[in-house]
Amino acid sequence: MLLNSVYASSIIEVASPRSGDVYNIGDSVAITGQITLDANVAGADVSFAAMSKRSNKTMPISTKPYSFTANVPVTFSQITKGTLTWQVPSSAVPSGDWTIYITVTKNGELLGNITSVKFTVSRSLLITISSSTRFLNLGETIEAKGSVLSATGTPILGTAAVILENDVAGEVLVDNISIADGFIDFTYPLKPSDPSGNYSLTFQVSDQYGNAGLRYIPGMVISDKLTVNCTIPSQQFASGDSFD
Repeated sequence: MLLNSVYASSIIEVASPRSGDVYNIGDSVAITGQITLDANVAGADVSFAAMSKRSNKTMPISTKPYSFTANVPVTFSQITKGTLTWQVPSSAVPSGDWTIYITVTKNGELLGNITSVKFTVSRSLLITISSSTRFLNLGETIEAKGSVLSATGTPILGTAAVILENDVAGEVLVDNISIADGFIDFTYPLKPSDPSGNYSLTFQVSDQYGNAGLRYIPGMVISDKLTVNCTIPSQQFASGDSFD
């Protein structure tokens, strides 16, 4: 963006966040870009904030003084003397209209400002859980494994409420398991007293920041009957014949 003032005109470019980026509560939003003024300006104030018009929220991130040299691009990290990020707080309302708002001022006069492209704040986790269990007998073990990641692909630390349900008898098991490094592993040895029939597994996942997700696995059949297969080597037998 180009803006003229008594002191200088400015060009502000934002490289990150990018349009379509999605972040969970607790994720870090990398803020990168550069600012160029066309005149020497000592002691300007550069401010960064996260803003959502839909939720009527503006959250200050950083304000730093900086002395600009004419026509020399300056990166955001040079201004803040380190990597500039916004860790999405729990008070951030999930919405698809979040932006980073940047201003450059001198003695209260606006030298430049820009609003970045929109990105999304979400509480939905990325869940991939599967089970090879489809047909089992009582006494065998139901197994399910998978991963749970944040919106940026970071493995989470959290818990999962696991519900094993029989279509007729209802809930057979309600358990809570831990998720470490994004890995989820569930096993349940079927007991002789468990009802046979159609089963489903439901995983209700949450992380330490309150982000959540749901995974439903239907179509498991548990039987209390065994299948016996035998082959008769001949179709005609005389009295007293035997066969294996």
